[in-house]
Amino acid sequence: MAQTAQSDCGIIESLFTQSGVTIPWTIGSCCGYQATLAPGATSIILAENVFILCSADRVRQVQLNAFPLTATIPDSIATLDAVEVLDFSNCRLTGRIPPVIANLTRLTSLSLTNNRLTDDFPNLLAMTNLKTLMLSGNRLVGNVDGILPPNLQTCSITGTTDGVVTCSNNYPTVCGTLPRAVGCPVITTTTRTTTAQVSTLVRSSGTSTGSPTSQSTMGSGSPGAAPSSPSSPPTPNSADSSGISPALIAVSVVAAILAVALLFFGVFIWKLRRRAPGIV
Repeated sequence: MAQTAQSDCGIIESLFTQSGVTIPWTIGSCCGYQATLAPGATSIILAENVFILCSADRVRQVQLNAFPLTATIPDSIATLDAVEVLDFSNCRLTGRIPPVIANLTRLTSLSLTNNRLTDDFPNLLAMTNLKTLMLSGNRLVGNVDGILPPNLQTCSITGTTDGVVTCSNNYPTVCGTLPRAVGCPVITTTTRTTTAQVSTLVRSSGTSTGSPTSQSTMGSGSPGAAPSSPSSPPTPNSADSSGISPALIAVSVVAAILAVALLFFGVFIWKLRRRAPGIV
């Protein structure tokens, strides 16, 4: 049987019936209801405009805030699948928010602020059109990481207790700062410091020596690895700690000695020619 505005009205009317509150419109004909609740009549401070709007034979907007409704929200609320705005704030609704409320995927605004709602915070991730979420002033509990729609523009979810918590801050920032859940994984300061020290040592080793062998040894980071013995004799043609082979060093020294000898020999010949020009 297709849902109609009349059947939508029946879901809303059940909240009044449960609460023992007179239904303020003709039963089954809630569309177009509009009124102003006077201050003090329903324990409110300011006058409240309440209304129900319908179109295409479905209820589209429900703003019934400040009615003294003590009912629990029924699972049948999920049949209001054409509703775009749902506001029962400042009432006295009790019990849980049924998980099936997430089936109202056309909702752009959900306000249940300042009721007496308890139990687990519902998973609302499927409500991708939701832009306004107001659930503060209740006693909901649970970790909200990853269960709130990411496109929220206005959000208030903190309760009268610190029951709404986070571990990884994986929720929209517009929802404000939430307390950290008990039992979340903790990254200790010691672990972070040790990692930073190892990274600094690796960079320092690579800058000071330029030796690939030295960087590889430092980067391994193995706590049980034994350092290489400084007394081990180098193998032939192996690079020393500066990265230059002993053979190359020897050739460089010989070349330097020959250069100095040639210099002195040249000076000697020059002086000799000045004293005896005809000798050479």
